[in-house]
Amino acid sequence: MISVAIVIGVSLVVATIMSIIFKDKEKVDQGFTMLYYRLSYRRKFKRTLWMLPALFIAGAIIFWLSNWSTAFNSLIISLLIVVYTSQLIYTYIKWKRSESEEHELHHE
Repeated sequence: MISVAIVIGVSLVVATIMSIIFKDKEKVDQGFTMLYYRLSYRRKFKRTLWMLPALFIAGAIIFWLSNWSTAFNSLIISLLIVVYTSQLIYTYIKWKRSESEEHELHHE
């Protein structure tokens, strides 16, 4: 259980650092880029959708291969689903907001 906390903690620190580094950089909307943080919100939304099968696979691996209790497995899988859904909604809202802001800039 401590290993899960360490992985989550390290992931949050890395995500925060990467977000700060790429905050004001130009975002990629066409072509390939490996870094999620360099993508436009439209591309982030698409990449998040593509990760749905990985969510199911991760849930299955956690449920069947872990030594944790069923209740703890269910909690972890539920948290994965909540985080995934939140990220999907967030990137969609930001995509549409940035699209409308860009549309307003072109019509001024």
